[in-house]
Amino acid sequence: MSQSISIVVVDDDQLVAECVGALCEALLGAKVLGFATNGEDGLALIERCHPQIALVDLCMPTLSGIDVVIEARMRQLPTRCVILTGSPDELSCLTAMRAGAAGYLLKTSVIDELPLALSEVSSGNTYVTPRFKCVLDDLTMNPLEASAT
Repeated sequence: MSQSISIVVVDDDQLVAECVGALCEALLGAKVLGFATNGEDGLALIERCHPQIALVDLCMPTLSGIDVVIEARMRQLPTRCVILTGSPDELSCLTAMRAGAAGYLLKTSVIDELPLALSEVSSGNTYVTPRFKCVLDDLTMNPLEASAT
C-alpha cells in the first residue's frame, strides 16, 4: 500500500481500542490519529482529526456507534465509519448500514479480516463481515427502503 490509512478508534473499552489500533498499525501500516471512549468524544475526534476511517463501537456511552455515523454524515464529514462490535445481530448491522456506515465488522472476526475491511473501505467500497453478507444484498435489492431510513 503506497499511502497509509489514517484512522481513529472509538470504543468504550480502552484496552480493546488500543489493541485494535496496534493491529491496524502492525497489519496495515495504518496511522492511528487518536482514541475516544464514548460517542461524543469520538465525534469530536473525527471532526478534529479528519481520519479516512473511524472504527466505532456499536454500544457506547453518550452516543451509540450508529448515532456517531448519523451525526458524521449530517455534518458532512469525509470520514468513513466502520462499526466494530461484539454484537452478532443482523438487525444492528442492517440499521448501521442504512444509517450510512461504510462497514460492519465483528470483534470475533478472524484477525485477517481487519486489514481486509479497512482496505476495502479506504478504497471507497463497503465491507460487511461475511456472516452478514445478506445485509448488503438487502441494501442492494431495496435501495429506496434503505435510503428512507
